[in-house]
Amino acid sequence: MQLPEHISIELLGKWTDNNIVLSEAATGRIAHNRAYLDNILKDGKTYYGINTGFGSLCNVRIKDHELSLLQENLVCSHACGMGDEVPTEIVKLMLLLKIHGLSLGYSGVRTEIVQRLADMYNKNIIPVVYELGSLGASGDLAPLAHLSLPLLGKGEVYYENKKMPAAEALQKAGLQPMELAAKEGLAFAERNAVHEFLSQLVDDADQKTAGLGGRDRGDVGRCVYGEGRAVQTPDTQSAPAQRADRYRRADINIISRERNTAVA
Repeated sequence: MQLPEHISIELLGKWTDNNIVLSEAATGRIAHNRAYLDNILKDGKTYYGINTGFGSLCNVRIKDHELSLLQENLVCSHACGMGDEVPTEIVKLMLLLKIHGLSLGYSGVRTEIVQRLADMYNKNIIPVVYELGSLGASGDLAPLAHLSLPLLGKGEVYYENKKMPAAEALQKAGLQPMELAAKEGLAFAERNAVHEFLSQLVDDADQKTAGLGGRDRGDVGRCVYGEGRAVQTPDTQSAPAQRADRYRRADINIISRERNTAVA
């Protein structure tokens, strides 16, 4: 079925057994906006999050040949969620909503990236996402990063009723890992439509639709999308958090070369 431009909670409850097909209108929107982004990058100007560092490093220009690595490191560094795994039924809805948001054509991503997310959805390759890590109004950073990792052949997924490395699942499904282009990592991680929409879903949908079984929906909603923050010390860092530190240092190394400084 073609993914409509506007979706509702009722539609989500009926969609889980349907494959996603991107409409011509959707692919046209995505391609048009990506072409615009590619064109403005040719003018040599600086655009935040596209060819600059992030946050306090917003004034640091990143070289063109390192833009893909910058976006990959952004996703990998934010994939540091903690706690229990989000039920796969909810993760699949998250994947659907992410595909829908990107299909509107406002994010500047490539059509093939959105299609690959649709391929994952249709082949039932479900990323492993953790309950703790959302920053609420600042974005569902960690959950969306974990949701996006399998595109790169990283992270873990559930496929054929088994938990396995994403690279293995992609190979079994006949798919190849993809490289991110300029801005695509930012488009994946910086968004809280999932936060808002799924909070509504958890509150309003019945347990069968939400796929929560006997778990308390309110607790899951607060944990995943409202209060998902965790404080860590070096002694208590999880493996994902340690991985995040490694990728952050990789970004700092890129930026330090631009500043001709050394990183301790």
